[in-house]
Amino acid sequence: MRRLSLIDASKRVVAIVAEAVTRFDGNGWVPTVAETATPDPIDPCPEGKTPTRWVVQIEWSPADGRDAVLDGGPFAVVDLATETVNWM
Repeated sequence: MRRLSLIDASKRVVAIVAEAVTRFDGNGWVPTVAETATPDPIDPCPEGKTPTRWVVQIEWSPADGRDAVLDGGPFAVVDLATETVNWM
């Protein structure tokens, strides 16, 4: 994994989550990128290194386009090294 600034790493995490939600079956509810919280690094990292694991909470919106949001959606744990997402 190449070294990223915290801002660039955070943006990459959001992009990875946005891609992952296209494959997530939320029983008619899908996360919207506009309602993705700011990602936070999970593991401590030495100065000058990019944290590998990040966590971000998603708020759900209905897939049918209704104007509703379900707060307190799932958390996505993103591994930047492998670009994988695990849902909690």
